Amino acid sequence: MRGRGRTRLEAAIAELAERQYGKVTRAQLLALGLGVKAIEYRVAKGWLRPDYPAVYSLGHRPRSREATWMAAVLYGGGRAVLSHWSAATLWRMRNGTGPRTHVTTPSKRRSRRTVTFHCAPLADDEVTMENNIPVTTPARTLLDLAPSLPSPVLARMVAAAPTRGAHLAALLERYPQRRGAAKLAAALGPMPFTRSDLEATVLDAIRRTRLPRPQVNVVIEGYEVDFVWPGHRVIAELDTYVTHGSRSAFERDRERDRKLAIAGWQVIRITDESGIEDLRRLLDATAARAPLRRASAA
Repeated sequence: MRGRGRTRLEAAIAELAERQYGKVTRAQLLALGLGVKAIEYRVAKGWLRPDYPAVYSLGHRPRSREATWMAAVLYGGGRAVLSHWSAATLWRMRNGTGPRTHVTTPSKRRSRRTVTFHCAPLADDEVTMENNIPVTTPARTLLDLAPSLPSPVLARMVAAAPTRGAHLAALLERYPQRRGAAKLAAALGPMPFTRSDLEATVLDAIRRTRLPRPQVNVVIEGYEVDFVWPGHRVIAELDTYVTHGSRSAFERDRERDRKLAIAGWQVIRITDESGIEDLRRLLDATAARAPLRRASAA
């Protein structure tokens, strides 16, 4: 291949890779007109770097989660789509990516160390494209995850989903006996906006233990706080390693705790549901002191 024809082929390969986060498959390269020996030559030279059998990275792009997802979907073959936990991250219903990419295919495939394959027939309205990645719709993603999620976490993800209501109701009508469907239907009720699974879990524990309901994710003294009880002058902050797992984050948290304390707020930090009893004691203690504060103010 010479001259203009080679230039057109290179441009077509580059355009394809650009749409797919730098990933191409052997079948796609053959369809564009690149020969078997030419593919092998480029692999030997390092111009094509194998991610999976017959799935390659073109060139040297910075690693991204989208590129990781796309490589796994391409490896899944025709009609493969991103799904489950990976799809929930793509739809911004959860944080973090996890060590494995989840992909659903119409036929069974053996999972690998970095990819978990799920086998399911998906209707056309249960899949879509987001950021050029084939993916299950938000409603189908929630349906897939419902059996494995605690109810408060599922409710939080439903509230965070970019689309809900009619789409989710239609899917539940289609699969009324599916495992997790009843739990998902119950999660369609009103739910305060929370940003993490821990927030949703602790808020549910507060409801179950009949503590006063807090305001969620509001700004106090210039800081956005997780939960606040203005009448008690109490703030609850939720600590996780993901958000507070560095020395600088630790120091920033303690600085803001000091400034909130100076402004008259009591801050309690909770790492899991076991901190609810300490929160109860603090709210009871501040409630008992509230009349004294009102009397001194008068």
